[in-house]
Amino acid sequence: MNKELKQLKFRCCHRGMKEIDILLGGFFENNYKEFSKEDIFQLNKYVISLSDNELYMCFFNKSMWPKNISSSLINKLYNYAKKSGLNNS
Repeated sequence: MNKELKQLKFRCCHRGMKEIDILLGGFFENNYKEFSKEDIFQLNKYVISLSDNELYMCFFNKSMWPKNISSSLINKLYNYAKKSGLNNS
């Protein structure tokens, strides 16, 4: 794993809110091998910058993901949420 991915992994797994650490960290662990350069850029720029509460609302489909995130990455996030058993995703 390269340095950029290691840093992204740390940011995904050490958010502050345990639920988001588990969700975003799990998402990273299950998908990082398939991330495109654009996915990595968008995760760093638009997802990591969201507060834990905003991420929680997005994962539970109570708020929209930022507009700048590609539909491909949003689908990966939603699919992971569904596989994780989130009822409202």
